[in-house]
Amino acid sequence: MTGSEKPREASTTRPGAEKPPAALYVEEAAGANAFEDAMHDVVIRALTHEDAAPVSQASHLHEFTPEYESVVFNKGAMVFHMLRWVIGDDAFFKTLRTMAQQYAGKPIASDEFQKLAENSNKQQAAGHGQESLTYFFAQWVTSTGIPQFKRTWAVYRTAKGYQVVGKITQDLDIFRMPVEVRVTTEGRKPQNSRVDMVGTTADFTVNTVTKPRTVVVDPASRILKYDEQTKIAVEMARGDQLTQEQAYLEAIKQYQQALEINKNYSLAHYRIGETFFKLHNYNAAAEEMRAALAGDLNPKWVEVWAHLTLGKIFDVTGQRDRALNEYQRALQTNDNTQGALDEANQHVQKPYSEASRQIS
Repeated sequence: MTGSEKPREASTTRPGAEKPPAALYVEEAAGANAFEDAMHDVVIRALTHEDAAPVSQASHLHEFTPEYESVVFNKGAMVFHMLRWVIGDDAFFKTLRTMAQQYAGKPIASDEFQKLAENSNKQQAAGHGQESLTYFFAQWVTSTGIPQFKRTWAVYRTAKGYQVVGKITQDLDIFRMPVEVRVTTEGRKPQNSRVDMVGTTADFTVNTVTKPRTVVVDPASRILKYDEQTKIAVEMARGDQLTQEQAYLEAIKQYQQALEINKNYSLAHYRIGETFFKLHNYNAAAEEMRAALAGDLNPKWVEVWAHLTLGKIFDVTGQRDRALNEYQRALQTNDNTQGALDEANQHVQKPYSEASRQIS
């Protein structure tokens, strides 16, 4: 491998075609935790270009572009995932079975799928279900816009333990969804509460036996939403896409957006330094590699590859002693992610040269 092919976390790869059946297979084969991890990756990919078009208008996008994959494959998968949360497993899987039977080999319009879901929901609830799902499809299929939840809460002592009283807020005016609130407590399993949120605010109350510790909104990622870590991951994913398109200066700006959220995020500094290195801007590359080493070292492999890249920079600029020092520091990490130690040993024996290197 070359020095530019460093490991990339799932949340920083190019958006892929993660369709609902694939995620459902993960849930069946590997369990709920693996399913949540898979859906987290889908969330990041869906948000990279969510504002490009509503799902219902995705046909106007060029097929198999990053925008198309983000909206069709990934936001589309999240729409299925959220619908399952809204109407429940029985009605959701009945909807899928009915669709497979009635539309095998044929396209289905979003309003036709909505009718199937409404019928299944009504039947499974013995006539007492929410018959119309127009609010759901208006929000997630024919519109763009993603909520960002905030919560405030207070704890009160009660005769039987504790009571958590709080409020959830977000900015989308037409928002309507059930939202899960999880309260973690000392020495007990977390307490979950399903809160029906209509509009920008919703109140919640959760009773616990032991002292509450934290309150988490939508802990299982059942709703397509932004939070700080998701925003960072989305900015990194956009930067990676631009890098793959060789739009290096634009990629740097995108990675810098992640640093606006967390200035100590080592991976963002590393990606910027890696890009500057490709552009032969060695001074800027070295500064970013130093910043990566001084940051949170997330992910851990940044440390070995930052030292290795600094060694290459010093070799290229005729500073062999300093290069050897960096290679030795890389070796001291004992981290051979993607052959880093092998490459460090190689350059200890023979200085790194740019003679055969091309921007790629």
